[in-house]
Amino acid sequence: MIYSWIFLLGQMWLCFHQGTGKLKIEIVEIRNQKGKILVNLFDKAKGFPTNFQLALCNAELDIPESRRVYVEFDNLPYGDYAVSVLHDENDNKKMDYTLVGLPKEGYCFSNNYRPKIKNPSFRQAGFFLERPLKTLQLKMIYP
Repeated sequence: MIYSWIFLLGQMWLCFHQGTGKLKIEIVEIRNQKGKILVNLFDKAKGFPTNFQLALCNAELDIPESRRVYVEFDNLPYGDYAVSVLHDENDNKKMDYTLVGLPKEGYCFSNNYRPKIKNPSFRQAGFFLERPLKTLQLKMIYP
């Protein structure tokens, strides 16, 4: 009986004791300084990876001469997340496609997921933030 109470109290503590963390992202292998890098952090599958309006956080970054950019998202509750990145070379705030539907601009996803035919699911690109600081390095993909 006492073990049941200890277990129950432990479970209640876990439910009410949720931490927050910081996510630091470095984006590398950017091919030029044209346009902006658009970073989108999702905390749920809905909208991932292309509906930026449904992202939890967004960042729009200028591209320095080094062609690597950094972004931080603070005070994120521990949990599941996924990142999508667009190199918006013509600065129109959306991915441009060829007539056959292939991307014209650079992109990348968390886990450095490299799509073969279609965009990754939230699960495929997802990761779990479970500590005060998590660092990702994402490599751009160009057609």
